[in-house]
Amino acid sequence: MKLFNMNIFGKVKNKGFTLVEVLTSALIVGLLATVLLVVLRSNLTTMSWGQKHMDFNYKIQYFMKQFYTDIKKINPHVYVHKYGHLYIKGEAGEEFFPNVVRIEKDIINNSGTELLFVLSSLKSDSEAMAIKYYYDKKSETIIREIRPADGPPRAIPVARNAKDLRFHVNENDSKSVRVTCKIFDDKRPEVFEDVDFTVRLEGDLMTVKVFE
Repeated sequence: MKLFNMNIFGKVKNKGFTLVEVLTSALIVGLLATVLLVVLRSNLTTMSWGQKHMDFNYKIQYFMKQFYTDIKKINPHVYVHKYGHLYIKGEAGEEFFPNVVRIEKDIINNSGTELLFVLSSLKSDSEAMAIKYYYDKKSETIIREIRPADGPPRAIPVARNAKDLRFHVNENDSKSVRVTCKIFDDKRPEVFEDVDFTVRLEGDLMTVKVFE
């Protein structure tokens, strides 16, 4: 494409773009902008989808990890003998008393809706701490309640928008706790996960029992 022409008088004459060339350039720029917009929108949609699922997965993993950590911390009961010595309950025959993880309330088929256990201390019985997991129907929340030996209880939500929480004991393995529930996405109520996992107690002189 020539931008300059010489007329008969030998002077340089400017020649602009034709209408066809301008329209063609505009069309190409428009097509490129459309492609970039589609790609950008797709990436934003993917990022938004990933963030939503990441938040939901974190919510489920937080509950499972908190429960798993608590159960794995359970030790045999420690008590102070009348002479001031520390003993593990069950160490002496007359003092046999294993640390019992209690499944209570709404008992059906060896399962219930509340779980209560004690995290004891190897230093002193006064440092023991009771923990209770239960479902609050009013707020539809799974609660982890801490009951320290020397202070008031504290209720901590560990999974909001949940339903059908139950704790199960295996008849063939009295050291295992199975947890089942439904956890719903906070932003998308139609999305939920059927949570089902099992945690096993470590060590001896500990057991899981159902109390009706």
